[in-house]
Amino acid sequence: AKNQHVYGSGKVGFGSVEGVVFFVEKTGGGMSNGVRFEPGLSGTGGVTLWNICDNPHEGLQLRGNSSSLSGPITVHGKNSRIRAQHASAFPNGQDLRVTSGGRLDLETMTSLAVQDLAGGGNISDSVGTNELSVSGEITPGDLGTGTLTLQNVNLNLQPGCSMTVEIVATNDIPGVTFDRINVSGSVTGLDNCTITVVPAEDLEPIDFFRKEYRIISCSNDLTGQKTPKVNRPPGWVARCIGVDGGALLQFHPGGTVLTIL
Repeated sequence: AKNQHVYGSGKVGFGSVEGVVFFVEKTGGGMSNGVRFEPGLSGTGGVTLWNICDNPHEGLQLRGNSSSLSGPITVHGKNSRIRAQHASAFPNGQDLRVTSGGRLDLETMTSLAVQDLAGGGNISDSVGTNELSVSGEITPGDLGTGTLTLQNVNLNLQPGCSMTVEIVATNDIPGVTFDRINVSGSVTGLDNCTITVVPAEDLEPIDFFRKEYRIISCSNDLTGQKTPKVNRPPGWVARCIGVDGGALLQFHPGGTVLTIL
């Protein structure tokens, strides 16, 4: 299949895709005027779904019940969303990236399991509460630091997963900008997730003495949990602990771990 640039409204059927980029432009004025993908996405090589409609109710709707696509999935957007309108509309077990401005609405799906998760966009559920399970690497942001948002979606961190946190200086104040995940629902499995800290080259460990950063925000209490490991450059000492409402990345240069009250 070739890259598809879709106009108008109605149903579009694709039996198999491979590395295809779907563009969806202006489609009409109502919620039912989007482009519907039936029976689903299948094939290898991954797919990029690029919705550039102006109306948040329009755009690309995944209604198929037989999606078996293998390969990375990328969701782009412009004040719009990609809508999963069947319990099996999105394939499990693939890499998922939702870029800034993009929104993946899980709608009638009850859960989604992915390998790697990336981007600075929004993963939501406009119908109820969903669950997103991650077994690979989480990298918030697009090309730099950023925030990945989960709205009405619980985050389940599977054994062996990891999260990369980039930290950069803004206006000569170290550590103002860093990667994070904002989850309106609950987070489980913090003790499964390894953290890798990637500070900008111009930052020094002493600048972060006894500082802490909330890299995960959530609705539940993670007190008593901690990540099994924090990978960091030589000379840096850090740990990540659970607190009420999220997880804190704490820096303690000098080799002594202090409790910050």
